Amino acid sequence: HTSAWLPESEPTCECPSIKPGLFHAFTAAVEVALSITVSVSTAVFPLISRSIAAQDFHAARQQLGNALCNVGLLVLFFAAALVVYPEPIIRALLPSVSMNETVLIAYALIPLSSGIPAISAFLLIPHTFYPFDDGLHPFPTASAPG
Repeated sequence: HTSAWLPESEPTCECPSIKPGLFHAFTAAVEVALSITVSVSTAVFPLISRSIAAQDFHAARQQLGNALCNVGLLVLFFAAALVVYPEPIIRALLPSVSMNETVLIAYALIPLSSGIPAISAFLLIPHTFYPFDDGLHPFPTASAPG
């Protein structure tokens, strides 16, 4: 005797390319965030290190703010491109996938693209704390006593 809400058999997936499609969409979204963020953080890291070595924290904060603005601007452009033209971009990045898989990847890539700016900021901010020699506590909490 089985319960009415339990299925009689295991559910099956009608489309075997859903998991690879999600993987490709996630890879494309993260690749955009990583390539831009790593490039900007590599360029900004020496500037922030010099400012911190000179105890000029205002300049370091300005450089971090400028880096976040630059990354945000670039990433927003590419995220918008992934939302507006997902199929041509996917076809250019993955020429071996079929058109059906391209559509599946595009459906997954559109919502993932909205998170690219947050991913980029999350990747950039901790890298700027290495000049402070404080890689363990990049986000101090305001509610901590003391």
